[in-house]
Amino acid sequence: MVTNQIIIVLCIGPDQSNFSSPLKSIFPFRFFQTVKNDKDRYQNFDMVLYVPAIKNIWLADDDPDDCELFHDVIKQLLPATEVTIIPNGETLLNTLSTSNKPDMLFLDINMPRKDGLDSLLEIRAQRHFWKLPIVVFSSSKATHFIDASYGYGANLYYTKPSTFQDLIEGLGSLLQMNWDDPFSITGQHYINKRFTAYRASF
Repeated sequence: MVTNQIIIVLCIGPDQSNFSSPLKSIFPFRFFQTVKNDKDRYQNFDMVLYVPAIKNIWLADDDPDDCELFHDVIKQLLPATEVTIIPNGETLLNTLSTSNKPDMLFLDINMPRKDGLDSLLEIRAQRHFWKLPIVVFSSSKATHFIDASYGYGANLYYTKPSTFQDLIEGLGSLLQMNWDDPFSITGQHYINKRFTAYRASF
């Protein structure tokens, strides 16, 4: 379960010359500072983003290029977050049974030994993993994979972007969602009586 959100106060302004964060490419703001969770104190600022204090993220994926890209983006967005890469569903299930569970799990579909959907089904069958935030992270846009992922208990279906910049923008937006209540996120992606894939919007 994700807890203890960090508030990032954003002050809108055209001068970004002294701003070096990778988030500079996403948000048009001059600077930001991390502050305590006090909404009233910061009500007069132009924008306030709530970023969950995610300590560890797991990615189950067998593609080394995708894994490297994902790792680099997460470390730019959340430098203090630990990223664990797991190469297949069988190893994922074994690791979940012997280690502390992650704050968030990203799960590819096409993997050797045990695919992502079978792994997802087995994870959700265990009661202590019911509230674990799980994002299916796949290159496929096929409707049957999207339907199956939500049907097996994924909180979100995210189609892998093709560029580093798109992944920064997509994960930057995704990580701002309220992961304290992951199934509310699922509900937001049930549109016109059908589940939909996540799309970043800025």
